[in-house]
Amino acid sequence: MTNHITPLYSGYMTINYILTFSTLILLSFASCYSLMTFLITGADGFIGSYLNQAFLSKDLAPVSTTFAETDLTNKTTVQNLFNDNSNIRLVIHCATAARIGTDYEATALANNTLMFMNLLDICQEKKIFLLTLGSGSDVHRDFWSEHMYENSHRHYPPPSSDLHGLSKNIITQIVCKSKYPRIFNLRIFGLIGEGEDYRYKFIANTIAKCLLGLDITIARDRLYDFIDVLDLHSLIFLIDRMISLGQWDYTHKDINFTTGNPRSLFYIASYIRDCIDPHIKVNVLQSGRGLGYCGETTLFRSVFPDFQFTPFETTVARLIDFYRSNLDTLQIEDLMSDHYLEYARTISLP
Repeated sequence: MTNHITPLYSGYMTINYILTFSTLILLSFASCYSLMTFLITGADGFIGSYLNQAFLSKDLAPVSTTFAETDLTNKTTVQNLFNDNSNIRLVIHCATAARIGTDYEATALANNTLMFMNLLDICQEKKIFLLTLGSGSDVHRDFWSEHMYENSHRHYPPPSSDLHGLSKNIITQIVCKSKYPRIFNLRIFGLIGEGEDYRYKFIANTIAKCLLGLDITIARDRLYDFIDVLDLHSLIFLIDRMISLGQWDYTHKDINFTTGNPRSLFYIASYIRDCIDPHIKVNVLQSGRGLGYCGETTLFRSVFPDFQFTPFETTVARLIDFYRSNLDTLQIEDLMSDHYLEYARTISLP
Protein backbone atom coordinates (compact mmCIF):
# COMPACT_ATOMS: atom_id res chain seq x y z
CA MET A 1 0.00 0.00 0.00
CA THR A 2 1.42 3.34 -1.03
CA ASN A 3 1.95 5.77 1.83
CA HIS A 4 1.00 9.30 0.77
CA ILE A 5 1.50 10.78 4.23
CA THR A 6 5.29 10.57 4.36
CA PRO A 7 6.00 12.85 1.37
CA LEU A 8 3.56 15.44 2.75
CA TYR A 9 5.13 15.21 6.20
CA SER A 10 8.59 15.40 4.67
CA GLY A 11 7.57 18.48 2.70
CA TYR A 12 6.15 20.05 5.83
CA MET A 13 9.43 19.38 7.66
CA THR A 14 11.39 20.92 4.77
CA ILE A 15 9.25 24.05 4.80
CA ASN A 16 9.42 24.21 8.60
CA TYR A 17 13.22 23.86 8.45
CA ILE A 18 13.46 26.64 5.86
CA LEU A 19 11.25 28.92 7.95
CA THR A 20 13.21 28.13 11.11
CA PHE A 21 16.52 28.72 9.33
CA SER A 22 15.23 32.04 7.93
CA THR A 23 14.08 33.06 11.40
CA LEU A 24 17.51 32.25 12.83
CA ILE A 25 19.15 34.36 10.14
CA LEU A 26 16.79 37.24 10.91
CA LEU A 27 17.38 36.92 14.65
CA SER A 28 21.11 36.73 14.09
CA PHE A 29 20.97 39.89 11.96
CA ALA A 30 18.82 41.68 14.53
CA SER A 31 21.22 40.64 17.29
CA CYS A 32 24.26 41.92 15.39
CA TYR A 33 22.36 45.08 14.45
CA SER A 34 21.49 45.77 18.09
CA LEU A 35 25.20 45.70 19.00
CA MET A 36 25.78 48.64 16.69
CA THR A 37 25.13 52.25 17.60
CA PHE A 38 24.16 55.73 16.46
CA LEU A 39 26.30 58.68 15.46
CA ILE A 40 24.80 62.03 16.44
CA THR A 41 26.39 65.07 14.83
CA GLY A 42 25.95 68.49 16.40
CA ALA A 43 25.62 67.06 19.90
CA ASP A 44 26.30 70.49 21.39
CA GLY A 45 23.19 71.98 19.74
CA PHE A 46 19.59 71.96 20.96
CA ILE A 47 18.44 68.89 19.00
CA GLY A 48 21.69 66.92 19.07
CA SER A 49 22.25 67.36 22.80
CA TYR A 50 18.70 66.27 23.55
CA LEU A 51 18.95 63.15 21.37
CA ASN A 52 22.29 62.28 22.90
CA GLN A 53 20.86 62.41 26.43
CA ALA A 54 17.74 60.53 25.35
CA PHE A 55 19.78 57.63 23.96
CA LEU A 56 21.99 57.57 27.04
CA SER A 57 18.90 57.36 29.25
CA LYS A 58 17.99 54.14 27.42
CA ASP A 59 21.40 52.65 28.21
CA LEU A 60 22.57 53.19 24.65
CA ALA A 61 25.99 54.63 23.99
CA PRO A 62 25.78 56.86 20.93
CA VAL A 63 28.86 58.28 19.30
CA SER A 64 28.43 62.04 19.38
CA THR A 65 30.34 64.91 17.84
CA THR A 66 30.45 68.58 18.70
CA PHE A 67 31.60 71.52 16.64
CA ALA A 68 34.62 72.06 18.87
CA GLU A 69 35.70 68.41 18.88
CA THR A 70 35.12 67.32 15.29
CA ASP A 71 35.40 69.36 12.12
CA LEU A 72 32.92 67.64 9.81
CA THR A 73 33.97 69.89 6.93
CA ASN A 74 37.32 68.06 6.92
CA LYS A 75 37.00 64.79 5.01
CA THR A 76 40.01 63.17 6.69
CA THR A 77 38.57 63.97 10.11
CA VAL A 78 35.27 62.38 9.13
CA GLN A 79 37.01 59.25 7.81
CA ASN A 80 38.99 58.92 11.04
CA LEU A 81 35.80 59.31 13.06
CA PHE A 82 34.20 56.35 11.31
CA ASN A 83 37.39 54.27 11.35
CA ASP A 84 37.58 54.73 15.11
CA ASN A 85 33.90 53.78 15.53
CA SER A 86 33.27 50.84 13.23
CA ASN A 87 29.98 49.88 14.90
CA ILE A 88 27.92 52.84 13.67
CA ARG A 89 24.68 51.72 12.02
CA LEU A 90 22.77 55.01 11.77
CA VAL A 91 23.97 58.60 11.43
CA ILE A 92 21.60 61.27 12.72
CA HIS A 93 22.88 64.46 11.15
CA CYS A 94 21.86 67.39 13.37
CA ALA A 95 24.94 69.58 12.89
CA THR A 96 24.51 72.90 11.15
CA ALA A 97 26.45 76.12 10.81
CA ALA A 98 26.63 78.12 14.02
CA ARG A 99 23.83 80.56 14.65
CA ILE A 100 24.74 83.84 16.31
CA GLY A 101 21.56 85.34 17.69
CA THR A 102 19.19 85.45 14.73
CA ASP A 103 21.84 85.20 12.01
CA TYR A 104 23.92 82.38 10.57
CA GLU A 105 27.61 82.77 9.92
CA ALA A 106 28.72 83.79 6.43
CA THR A 107 30.11 80.30 5.76
CA ALA A 108 26.74 78.60 6.45
CA LEU A 109 26.11 77.57 2.83
CA ALA A 110 29.58 76.14 2.24
CA ASN A 111 29.96 74.47 5.64
CA ASN A 112 26.50 72.89 5.77
CA THR A 113 26.88 71.44 2.29
CA LEU A 114 30.41 70.22 2.89
CA MET A 115 29.55 68.52 6.19
CA PHE A 116 26.70 66.69 4.53
CA MET A 117 28.73 65.60 1.49
CA ASN A 118 31.55 64.24 3.68
CA LEU A 119 29.05 62.21 5.70
CA LEU A 120 27.28 60.97 2.57
CA ASP A 121 30.55 59.81 1.01
CA ILE A 122 31.60 57.78 4.03
CA CYS A 123 28.09 56.39 4.59
CA GLN A 124 27.98 55.17 0.99
CA GLU A 125 31.41 53.61 1.35
CA LYS A 126 30.47 51.77 4.56
CA LYS A 127 26.77 51.21 3.69
CA ILE A 128 25.51 53.13 6.72
CA PHE A 129 22.04 54.69 6.93
CA LEU A 130 22.16 58.50 6.90
CA LEU A 131 19.25 60.44 8.40
CA THR A 132 19.43 64.19 7.81
CA LEU A 133 17.28 66.62 9.73
CA GLY A 134 15.91 69.00 7.15
CA SER A 135 13.84 72.14 7.50
CA GLY A 136 10.88 73.88 5.93
CA SER A 137 13.33 76.72 5.36
CA ASP A 138 14.43 74.85 2.22
CA VAL A 139 11.45 76.61 0.60
CA HIS A 140 11.53 80.32 -0.30
CA ARG A 141 9.82 82.32 2.48
CA ASP A 142 7.50 84.00 -0.03
CA PHE A 143 6.01 80.58 -0.82
CA TRP A 144 5.54 79.25 2.69
CA SER A 145 2.02 77.97 3.29
CA GLU A 146 -0.16 75.91 5.58
CA HIS A 147 0.32 72.82 3.38
CA MET A 148 3.85 72.70 1.98
CA TYR A 149 4.41 69.42 0.14
CA GLU A 150 7.64 67.46 0.02
CA ASN A 151 8.38 68.67 -3.49
CA SER A 152 7.88 72.37 -2.69
CA HIS A 153 11.64 72.79 -2.29
CA ARG A 154 12.11 71.97 -5.99
CA HIS A 155 9.73 74.66 -7.17
CA TYR A 156 10.56 77.45 -4.71
CA PRO A 157 14.22 77.44 -3.66
CA PRO A 158 15.36 80.16 -1.22
CA PRO A 159 17.24 83.20 -2.56
CA SER A 160 21.03 83.34 -2.45
CA SER A 161 20.80 85.76 0.47
CA ASP A 162 19.29 83.02 2.65
CA LEU A 163 22.45 80.97 3.16
CA HIS A 164 21.00 78.55 5.69
CA GLY A 165 17.78 77.92 3.77
CA LEU A 166 19.67 77.51 0.51
CA SER A 167 22.02 74.97 2.08
CA LYS A 168 19.03 72.99 3.32
CA ASN A 169 17.51 73.12 -0.16
CA ILE A 170 20.72 71.86 -1.80
CA ILE A 171 21.03 69.01 0.71
CA THR A 172 17.39 67.99 0.20
CA GLN A 173 17.83 67.94 -3.56
CA ILE A 174 20.95 65.78 -3.27
CA VAL A 175 19.10 63.36 -0.99
CA CYS A 176 16.14 63.09 -3.37
CA LYS A 177 18.31 62.59 -6.46
CA SER A 178 20.83 60.24 -4.84
CA LYS A 179 20.88 56.63 -6.00
CA TYR A 180 22.16 55.61 -2.57
CA PRO A 181 19.17 53.91 -0.91
CA ARG A 182 20.20 54.34 2.74
CA ILE A 183 19.59 58.07 2.97
CA PHE A 184 16.56 59.97 4.20
CA ASN A 185 15.62 63.61 4.85
CA LEU A 186 13.19 64.36 7.66
CA ARG A 187 11.80 67.88 7.18
CA ILE A 188 10.98 69.70 10.42
CA PHE A 189 8.90 72.87 10.60
CA GLY A 190 9.18 73.70 14.28
CA LEU A 191 10.68 71.76 17.16
CA ILE A 192 10.23 72.71 20.81
CA GLY A 193 11.70 71.45 24.04
CA GLU A 194 13.87 72.19 27.02
CA GLY A 195 17.13 73.96 26.28
CA GLU A 196 16.06 76.24 23.42
CA ASP A 197 17.36 79.79 23.33
CA TYR A 198 14.39 81.54 24.93
CA ARG A 199 15.51 84.89 23.52
CA TYR A 200 14.73 83.87 19.92
CA LYS A 201 12.37 80.87 19.98
CA PHE A 202 8.69 81.76 20.07
CA ILE A 203 7.23 79.30 22.59
CA ALA A 204 10.19 79.44 24.96
CA ASN A 205 10.21 83.23 24.62
CA THR A 206 6.50 83.47 25.39
CA ILE A 207 6.75 81.22 28.45
CA ALA A 208 9.73 83.16 29.80
CA LYS A 209 7.96 86.50 29.36
CA CYS A 210 4.78 85.28 31.04
CA LEU A 211 6.72 83.89 34.00
CA LEU A 212 8.39 87.28 34.44
CA GLY A 213 5.13 89.19 34.06
CA LEU A 214 5.93 90.74 30.66
CA ASP A 215 3.32 91.36 27.95
CA ILE A 216 3.57 89.47 24.66
CA THR A 217 3.85 91.23 21.32
CA ILE A 218 3.55 89.33 18.03
CA ALA A 219 4.68 90.97 14.79
CA ARG A 220 2.00 89.17 12.76
CA ASP A 221 -0.18 86.17 13.42
CA ARG A 222 0.41 83.05 11.33
CA LEU A 223 -0.01 79.28 11.59
CA TYR A 224 2.84 77.10 12.84
CA ASP A 225 3.06 73.37 13.43
CA PHE A 226 5.35 72.83 16.41
CA ILE A 227 6.53 69.34 17.39
CA ASP A 228 7.81 68.18 20.76
CA VAL A 229 11.47 67.13 20.65
CA LEU A 230 10.33 63.97 22.48
CA ASP A 231 8.46 62.99 19.32
CA LEU A 232 11.59 63.31 17.19
CA HIS A 233 13.33 60.90 19.53
CA SER A 234 10.40 58.47 19.29
CA LEU A 235 10.29 58.67 15.50
CA ILE A 236 14.02 58.00 15.13
CA PHE A 237 13.64 54.89 17.28
CA LEU A 238 10.71 53.80 15.10
CA ILE A 239 12.70 54.32 11.90
CA ASP A 240 15.64 52.40 13.32
CA ARG A 241 13.36 49.52 14.33
CA MET A 242 11.77 49.44 10.88
CA ILE A 243 15.24 49.26 9.31
CA SER A 244 16.37 46.46 11.63
CA LEU A 245 13.23 44.41 10.88
CA GLY A 246 13.48 44.94 7.14
CA GLN A 247 10.28 47.00 7.10
CA TRP A 248 11.74 50.28 5.85
CA ASP A 249 10.75 51.36 2.34
CA TYR A 250 13.97 52.72 0.82
CA THR A 251 12.04 54.55 -1.90
CA HIS A 252 11.14 57.17 0.71
CA LYS A 253 13.81 59.86 0.62
CA ASP A 254 12.08 62.98 1.94
CA ILE A 255 9.15 63.25 4.38
CA ASN A 256 7.57 66.15 6.25
CA PHE A 257 7.57 65.59 10.00
CA THR A 258 4.46 67.52 11.02
CA THR A 259 1.33 66.90 13.07
CA GLY A 260 -1.16 68.31 10.58
CA ASN A 261 -2.72 70.29 13.45
CA PRO A 262 -1.17 73.78 13.24
CA ARG A 263 -1.99 76.56 15.68
CA SER A 264 -1.79 80.30 15.27
CA LEU A 265 0.86 82.24 17.15
CA PHE A 266 -1.87 84.29 18.80
CA TYR A 267 -3.63 81.15 20.02
CA ILE A 268 -0.36 79.71 21.35
CA ALA A 269 0.57 82.91 23.16
CA SER A 270 -2.94 83.26 24.62
CA TYR A 271 -2.97 79.66 25.79
CA ILE A 272 0.40 80.00 27.52
CA ARG A 273 -0.71 83.33 29.04
CA ASP A 274 -3.86 81.70 30.44
CA CYS A 275 -1.78 78.89 31.97
CA ILE A 276 0.54 81.31 33.76
CA ASP A 277 -1.05 84.73 34.27
CA PRO A 278 -4.35 85.70 32.60
CA HIS A 279 -3.64 89.40 33.25
CA ILE A 280 -0.79 89.50 30.73
CA LYS A 281 -1.66 91.15 27.42
CA VAL A 282 -1.10 89.55 24.00
CA ASN A 283 -0.70 92.15 21.26
CA VAL A 284 -0.43 91.71 17.48
CA LEU A 285 1.20 94.55 15.54
CA GLN A 286 -0.02 93.75 12.03
CA SER A 287 -3.62 92.85 11.28
CA GLY A 288 -4.57 89.76 9.30
CA ARG A 289 -2.83 86.41 9.18
CA GLY A 290 0.42 85.97 7.29
CA LEU A 291 1.72 82.91 5.47
CA GLY A 292 1.73 79.71 7.47
CA TYR A 293 4.75 77.49 8.09
CA CYS A 294 3.40 73.96 8.00
CA GLY A 295 3.85 70.77 6.03
CA GLU A 296 1.39 68.48 4.29
CA THR A 297 1.02 65.23 6.29
CA THR A 298 -0.32 62.76 3.72
CA LEU A 299 2.98 60.97 3.07
CA PHE A 300 3.96 60.94 6.75
CA ARG A 301 0.69 59.30 7.72
CA SER A 302 1.03 56.68 5.00
CA VAL A 303 4.51 55.70 6.19
CA PHE A 304 3.88 56.03 9.95
CA PRO A 305 0.10 55.46 10.28
CA ASP A 306 0.17 54.67 14.02
CA PHE A 307 2.58 57.36 15.17
CA GLN A 308 1.21 59.35 18.10
CA PHE A 309 2.31 62.93 18.75
CA THR A 310 2.59 64.37 22.23
CA PRO A 311 -0.45 66.60 22.86
CA PHE A 312 0.39 70.29 22.59
CA GLU A 313 -1.03 70.99 26.04
CA THR A 314 1.20 68.31 27.60
CA THR A 315 4.30 69.78 25.99
CA VAL A 316 3.47 73.32 27.09
CA ALA A 317 2.82 72.21 30.68
CA ARG A 318 6.19 70.46 30.80
CA LEU A 319 8.03 73.46 29.38
CA ILE A 320 6.33 75.84 31.80
CA ASP A 321 7.52 73.65 34.67
CA PHE A 322 11.02 73.59 33.21
CA TYR A 323 11.36 77.35 32.84
CA ARG A 324 9.68 77.96 36.19
CA SER A 325 12.27 75.75 37.87
CA ASN A 326 15.02 77.67 36.03
CA LEU A 327 13.53 81.10 36.59
CA ASP A 328 16.75 82.50 38.04
CA THR A 329 18.57 81.86 34.74
CA LEU A 330 16.17 84.01 32.68
CA GLN A 331 17.57 87.43 31.79
CA ILE A 332 14.74 89.94 32.04
CA GLU A 333 16.83 92.59 30.26
CA ASP A 334 17.07 90.41 27.15
CA LEU A 335 13.34 89.74 27.22
CA MET A 336 12.45 93.40 27.69
CA SER A 337 14.65 94.41 24.74
CA ASP A 338 12.69 91.75 22.81
CA HIS A 339 15.27 90.32 20.43
CA TYR A 340 12.67 87.85 19.20
CA LEU A 341 10.24 90.58 18.12
CA GLU A 342 13.00 92.44 16.31
CA TYR A 343 13.94 89.21 14.55
CA ALA A 344 10.32 88.58 13.56
CA ARG A 345 10.10 92.06 12.10
CA THR A 346 13.23 91.57 9.98
CA ILE A 347 11.86 88.40 8.39
CA SER A 348 9.25 90.55 6.60
CA LEU A 349 7.05 87.64 5.56
CA PRO A 350 3.94 88.43 3.51
